[in-house]
Amino acid sequence: MPIGPLGIIGLAGAAIASIALWHHNATSFGVVAADKFGLFVTGILIIIGVLSLAISAPAIERERSVSLTHTDLLVALVARALARHPRVNASWTPKGIRSNEEINIGVAIAVADGVVATVIKNAGQIALGDISVQRRDLAERAKGGRTRPADIAGATFTISNLGMYHVDAFTAIISPPQAAILAVGSITDRVVPVDGRPAVRPIVTLTLSCDHRVIDGAHGALFMNDLADAVRDPETWLQ
Repeated sequence: MPIGPLGIIGLAGAAIASIALWHHNATSFGVVAADKFGLFVTGILIIIGVLSLAISAPAIERERSVSLTHTDLLVALVARALARHPRVNASWTPKGIRSNEEINIGVAIAVADGVVATVIKNAGQIALGDISVQRRDLAERAKGGRTRPADIAGATFTISNLGMYHVDAFTAIISPPQAAILAVGSITDRVVPVDGRPAVRPIVTLTLSCDHRVIDGAHGALFMNDLADAVRDPETWLQ
């Protein structure tokens, strides 16, 4: 979905709507160990019109010959939030928790025979326009059946966006050895309190799935709070 007058995602009330302990096992997901625990942290956020972003997007699009999407923006902001929360960017290995110096964001892409998570490398160090170019090129190769091994290697965190399929909210499965994945739902109009009065605003639900061996509820909640702040004020976070 291209960025337009709706602008960016901002916080509606408390960033954390719910935290629920969950457990999945090898029978359900195959590659996941039976003793692996995790948690879901869900944030319900308002999409707020931001004139500066709406003005800057066309300039980037003309310069880089791309169409910026909300996924591009989320990749950039998630990467910068992860820089402040390295535990969320960490991995679980047989030897325990492994810290990752690079922030490589996997973006789940639907292809003819399933889903491929292509990887935007060093997402916290590159500009929004560069992220958009990488995401476009990776998506074109994936959908054309031309994915390269390097395209899907080295992710430290993944974003799965089902908003374009009209899914309001969902919980995504973590891809080991990563410790977290962010599920992005569709943008829908809902009635919310604004300055003490009911108002219709576009809303999106983000759900963070965490490996509880690496990330506890407090770490997950703090990351989601910073992500909400980042999408509320992208100009500052993207400097």
